[in-house]
Parts: sequence; structure tokens; C-alpha cells
Amino acid sequence: MSSAAFSETLQFVTNVKLQELEKRRQAFSQHASRVLIDAQKHDNDLIEKVTTLVQGITSWSGFRISNGNLNLDNIQRWLHQATLDPGFPRSLLESWAQKLTDRINQENTQYDYAKLFGNLLTDWLTVSSQSIGTTNTQADQNMATGNQDDSEKLNSTDTMEQKKQLESIIFREREIDVHGLEAYLEDLFSDKDAQEALIALRVRLATFGDTLRRTTINEYDMEWCIKSLLAADLLSDAKQT
Repeated sequence: MSSAAFSETLQFVTNVKLQELEKRRQAFSQHASRVLIDAQKHDNDLIEKVTTLVQGITSWSGFRISNGNLNLDNIQRWLHQATLDPGFPRSLLESWAQKLTDRINQENTQYDYAKLFGNLLTDWLTVSSQSIGTTNTQADQNMATGNQDDSEKLNSTDTMEQKKQLESIIFREREIDVHGLEAYLEDLFSDKDAQEALIALRVRLATFGDTLRRTTINEYDMEWCIKSLLAADLLSDAKQT
């Protein structure tokens, strides 16, 4: 592949990626704005505010929390406890609200920087493509124009068709043949051995679930829970004594 063709291909793929990134950036910006506005309405109810922020984060696909101090599953469990315990530390709820708000703003900023980087990359590709074009030799420019024009038209048509096909593959949501998938699974487990293995797996899972529901809390479990609460500093001084 020539330098010019490679540059054009790279620029096309980059543009497609940047278009998708811009759509996602705008969508997240609107999503973040709605979540923060809804959370601000509950400034007087910290439990509801934190709940709104957590739901806003979990409802956005691909949102990751890398901070080890922000475990959303644990926060949701503690929020349930907070609704039952009037003495739940307000300072902890305020800390969660601030950290979650900062994380949403940070994600928004990352999209902005990604857009900036994309613009810089596009400018660089454009300048690079122009530089390659100006370095072509005069002999290449003086080639016979008759066949070259026909070839350029054909290549241009093929390129446009390939672009449309690639864009349809990238942006069009693939349809899932649910009935075909179910038929495949039924055929996969139609064999006697496969059916027996599937039944055995279902029995083991059902037995485990029933055992888990019937398990009672013993002294060791209570001691472990108390130590965890004290280590997390979630109880007031009065409750600790």
C-alpha cells in the first residue's frame, strides 16, 4: 500500500471512530447533566442524593470506578442500612456524594480531552496527507490522463461503497435471531449425556440456593460483622461503647 493510500485509509478509520466518540461524548454530557441536576434536588436528603448518583453511574454502560474507596455494591448495601438507622454517619454520606459527583465530572472531562486529542490527530493526518501529496515526483503527475481518470473514477466509486459498507457494520445494531439461538441451544442439549449434565447442574444450583437461604447466623458470623463495622468506622462513639 502506498503512503498516500495508507494515510487516506487511516484518516477514514480515524474519522469514523471520532464520529462515534463524539456521539458518545454528547450523550454522556446530557446524561451527566441530568444526574447531577437530579442529585442537587436532594441536597437535604443525602441518602436519596447518593442513591441518585449511584443509579446515574450504574445506568451508563461502560462507566468504571477505579477508586478502591468507591465500591458501588457496598455503597448500595450501606444505603439500605442508612434508611433503617437514623444514627448513620452523615459525614460518610457527604463523602460518598462528593466522591461520586467528582467521578462523574472526571468522566465528562475525559471525554472532552478525548475530543481534543481527536481534533489534534485529525489535523496531523490532514497535514501529513498534504505533505505526501506535495512530495510526489513530477513524473508521476505527468502520467497519461486518459486511463488514469477512468481508474480514479472506478477507485472513487469502490471507495465510497466500501466506506458505506464499513459504516453500516460499525454503526448498525446487529439483529439477534432469538428463535435460531434457542433452537441451537435445544439441539446442543438434545443428546442424552448433555441433558443429564444440564439437569445435574440445575440440581446443584438449586441445592446451593436452598442451603444458603436456610443457613443461620452464628456467633462467629456476628463477631466478624462487628469487627468489620468497627474497622470501617461507621458507628458513632456511643454505639461503639
